[in-house]
Amino acid sequence: MAKGWQDVGERGAAWGVWLTAYVYRLLGRTVCRVMLAPVVAYFYIAGKAQRDASKEYLERVWRAGYLPKRPGFATGYRHFLSFAFATLDKLAAWTGNIRLKDVEGVDDGLFHEAKVNGKGAVVISAHLGNPEVIRAIATVNKRFRVNVLMHTLHAERFNRMMQTFSPESPVRMVQVTQIDVGTAMQLSDAISRGEWVVLMGDRIAVNSGEASSVPVDFLGAQAQLPMGPFVLAAALRCPTYTLFCTRKGERFRVKFELLADPVKLPRANRAEAIRGYASAYAGRLEKAIATAPLQWFNFYDYWPETPAPKSAEVRA
Repeated sequence: MAKGWQDVGERGAAWGVWLTAYVYRLLGRTVCRVMLAPVVAYFYIAGKAQRDASKEYLERVWRAGYLPKRPGFATGYRHFLSFAFATLDKLAAWTGNIRLKDVEGVDDGLFHEAKVNGKGAVVISAHLGNPEVIRAIATVNKRFRVNVLMHTLHAERFNRMMQTFSPESPVRMVQVTQIDVGTAMQLSDAISRGEWVVLMGDRIAVNSGEASSVPVDFLGAQAQLPMGPFVLAAALRCPTYTLFCTRKGERFRVKFELLADPVKLPRANRAEAIRGYASAYAGRLEKAIATAPLQWFNFYDYWPETPAPKSAEVRA
């Protein structure tokens, strides 16, 4: 990447996040939405790199048939708005304003079984919609500990914010630039206690390159996905799931599926096995994107080696 996602993923000062959080708590979601609209417009107009990345992504999902018409300037703005409004859903998750009845796909079936069986698990999610909803679900009925791995330096900021707005939350952010032996041992202990380890599978970690990534087919071209989630899952030897959560009107929809139990990486064909798991994950992610194309948030050059299709081309 010419410019890493860590450089463009979080624009704006920390005080802005806190201000939004307090306005949300005092005045609610509707007021926050009105307040954010002109702010998002400014960032959309001023942020050429992010706007171009959004345009490329939207072109790809249109070509795939997931958008009804060719994306233009307004569609890009809606994409940015969707990202901002997803932040409000994060705040709702942190402050306990998301109830079990607001979420489809967690009250029974595989998610409920995985939640109550007492086994530790690895859950691989994505920057799609509102994976933070899992934090809200962790506090409802049978509580369970969730450890969310973050490849940024903002984990402690989020922890402080959650302590302020939800001091009883069983969710802990764990900042990792790389998973060393010490971190792996801590996570192994967490799994043995029946906790979940949640991490994102759609971004390569900071300061890592192709040596720690694997190419997969994704939205009509090859994209690089990190090997780390699958290597970690294999090392922890526990059930591994994929989870995607998107907003659907006033509710949230969770898609929770078993990837493997356990993930196995044979020494003889380790690279091939990793690519198989990564491809399965990418396929599930694309299916989730198809249901909510404006809710995938990676505002950087995601396909640096593959140019986006020209807008003038007719979609097949």
